[in-house]
Amino acid sequence: MSSARQRILDTAWELFTARGVHATSMDDVIAEAGVAKQTLYNHFPTKPELVQAALAQGDLELRRAVVEQTHAGADAPAERLIEVFAVVSRLLAPLKFSGCTFLGAAAEDRGHRSGVTAVSVMHKRAFEATLEAWAAEAGVEDPARLASQLMVLLNGALMSSLLEANGQAFDRAREVAAVMVDASTT
Repeated sequence: MSSARQRILDTAWELFTARGVHATSMDDVIAEAGVAKQTLYNHFPTKPELVQAALAQGDLELRRAVVEQTHAGADAPAERLIEVFAVVSRLLAPLKFSGCTFLGAAAEDRGHRSGVTAVSVMHKRAFEATLEAWAAEAGVEDPARLASQLMVLLNGALMSSLLEANGQAFDRAREVAAVMVDASTT
């Protein structure tokens, strides 16, 4: 991948995460990435194409970091299902976080006219599959159900963090997750 393309993707991800997709113009990405307008449009002829590529890259990087850091902080699979809330909170803190980038992008993709919503759905499903695998390893009777419930809780914490700049939504969600995991593994 060219360095200009990578710089564009990194910049777009940061801006979309901090401001939202709709509030970030192509000119904003050009200025922040320090590339020529033609360079951006050679790589990404339309904004939806840029959004999809930035979300796809962000998905891979975020899920990899979450898995690595969750494994580092918790050995047992049941502990990982709880620790993931603290890890997501820590990872998002330095990003000038303004809500879940994937949920926000999907919400802004009115009518699902582009592939933006599809990338966001894929991210959520892949993340849920990780939770389901950990739940299965923990011996949960219905791993898919618990994973789905934890995703709802995680998404709620992500959106609540828009209103609370102190990270307490993740702390409260982690407490609820602990109760859910305990009830599912005993």
